[in-house]
Amino acid sequence: MTVPTMLRATRLDQIERRRSRTDLWCNFPRGSATTRGLVTVGLQHGLSESAVLAATALTPGDLQLPGFEVDGCDELQAARNLVTLLGQVPGLGVASARHLSFSCLGTLGLALMSASSVREAVRLGIDMKGMTFALVEPIYIENNSHEQVLLHDAHIPADIRHLIVERDLTTFCRAWPLVTGRTNGVQIQAALGDVAINHLRAALPGFHIKRGERTMLHIDRRVLDSPTAQADPETFRDLLCALESQIQRRRGGRGLSERIRARIVATPDSPPTMEDLAHALHIDVRTLRRRLTSEGTSYRNLINEIRRSQAATLLADSALTVEAVADKLGYHDAAGLSKAFRRWYGETPSSFRARQDRQ
Repeated sequence: MTVPTMLRATRLDQIERRRSRTDLWCNFPRGSATTRGLVTVGLQHGLSESAVLAATALTPGDLQLPGFEVDGCDELQAARNLVTLLGQVPGLGVASARHLSFSCLGTLGLALMSASSVREAVRLGIDMKGMTFALVEPIYIENNSHEQVLLHDAHIPADIRHLIVERDLTTFCRAWPLVTGRTNGVQIQAALGDVAINHLRAALPGFHIKRGERTMLHIDRRVLDSPTAQADPETFRDLLCALESQIQRRRGGRGLSERIRARIVATPDSPPTMEDLAHALHIDVRTLRRRLTSEGTSYRNLINEIRRSQAATLLADSALTVEAVADKLGYHDAAGLSKAFRRWYGETPSSFRARQDRQ
């Protein structure tokens, strides 16, 4: 078994333009450790768990349940609650990263440590990004002179971007010596302010960190080709098999979500509520939420997926106005549809329709 090939590109602007037109890549069930870290920081600043989890699908106590997973959007909302209630407190990202141990990565963490080379570990971390806790998206960049990892963050809302970038960078730097056995061999460029850069430098002695337009990891090729601190090729192959099994389990078992999808598709202009669905399925809302999470989705995700698909189909019908399409999809007005459509496709419904007419 081999590790999948990483994305290679030489034009950063092309990558970012393409990525900015996609949905939030990290909105899938993920371990709760990073969200627990946000809650813990909130508690340390006098906030309640309920306050940090407001407007999410999570309730107090959920994050302490063994194996509990959260959606990426709920984690982003928890981060927004933290920033809204506390303000732009310097070092919040560093503080939340301190509550995430490398052992939280489980099988992936063991595989990273047993990879034959640092390059193989970096490659695995990028290709298995869905098994990590990062909300920034790692993208491998290679040309004739250097190798980099772009930590793409344009999909993260601007009001919490600094917190998330700071946290994910801190997490990476804390993991780097565990995998490689060194703190050198990587130079970090962060799209953060001077105060945040200073917090990172203080928290991560030994790392070269400077301010830049993009958040990038510049990795020395000699380090990439060196063995990891605990290289063990045989164990690495076994762990890759275990990771593949975990991914297959995560992708499987979507029976309940498909049943709910069918109910939503039947009445997209007035979809059943979570309470309606739970009543029809003879389960409580909390159980329904957890079962959807275990199948890799959520009620909100299903609504958005269906609306996204149907919006493009309905707009292809020139007899329907944008207002009519918005009404059929359950939006209060055309502005609501336009906002969602720009998030999905990177353009307005009108420009989408005009472009389709020209083709």
